Amino acid sequence: MRRFEGRVAVVSGAAQGMGKAVALRLGEEGATVVAVDINEAGVAATAQGIGGGSIGVGCDIGDEGAVARLFETVAGKFGKLDVLVNAAAIVPFVKWDALTFTEWRRVLRVNLDGLYLMCRAGSELMRKNEYGRIVNFSSNSIFAGTPNMAHYVASKGGVLTFTRALATELGPFKITANSICPGLIDTEGVQSRAGGCRRTWCRPSRSSPPTRRTGSRDRRSTSMPAWCAGRLTPQLLFRGAARERDAPHREASQREPGAHVPRRGEPEACCDRHAAKPRPDGVRDVERGMIERRRERLRIARDVHQARLQDRGERSAHANGEHVQGHRNVVAGCNRIEREDRRRP
Repeated sequence: MRRFEGRVAVVSGAAQGMGKAVALRLGEEGATVVAVDINEAGVAATAQGIGGGSIGVGCDIGDEGAVARLFETVAGKFGKLDVLVNAAAIVPFVKWDALTFTEWRRVLRVNLDGLYLMCRAGSELMRKNEYGRIVNFSSNSIFAGTPNMAHYVASKGGVLTFTRALATELGPFKITANSICPGLIDTEGVQSRAGGCRRTWCRPSRSSPPTRRTGSRDRRSTSMPAWCAGRLTPQLLFRGAARERDAPHREASQREPGAHVPRRGEPEACCDRHAAKPRPDGVRDVERGMIERRRERLRIARDVHQARLQDRGERSAHANGEHVQGHRNVVAGCNRIEREDRRRP
């Protein structure tokens, strides 16, 4: 039996790009999908590609009345809602000097206001069955600080924090809310807003993944069923070019006994295949030996400084102060090495 057999899913932005890929993937897993987009012809084609009882509904998610009618249709036709995926967004490329308040509101109306309206109406329908899975699309750009899209970055940062707050409020009703942060994905929306020039915006940049490639919408959709079916709340999934310093680290109490503890700046392993392998005992012994030798050299240097201070007590106060400061530096180095040694396993 497929994971979403008998489930009803609403996917916004399903006419193209990642939203369409997610809708098709959920359909393969057995879900009845309501494909939503302002492009009615596009969602009709998506629903036809899914087959079964899936339907396409044209809807401007920034319009409160249109969203209300959308979920009235869902309730009347299917009687419930199990999964809500909010992938609809405007991806603009506007320099800061050209960013007007009208353009700012145009983007936030869809990316943030539309998200609120979809979650508000969708969660009300989910509460009736005390079950629901909400997945909101944020963006990797909120960590990378991508230029020429300040209003988009601001809206996607709001998506992330809104999802965290939503998860805490809907948790008692057995509804989870999660957010994912894809990197730069080569979709029709990105290409169209780049004037049709793929090299302009889809080329690898400093915020691109370490593979120096842009993402594929089909590859990104493969993990979506797990997030729609899981019990995680609230969580954030980094996909694409998230920097190492931003990678979430689990608390020590949640780790398995003997598990690798990542150092500061080291990303959490994404799966067992990429998990960091424990260092062999021989390597660990060599490291400990090196640390012990460094500690011994620092002890000798400290003793030498102490002897010099005793033998040259007749020096001037200024020169004596220089030796005292040097001695303090050596002592501080010894203490630092000892602290590092105690922290090591």
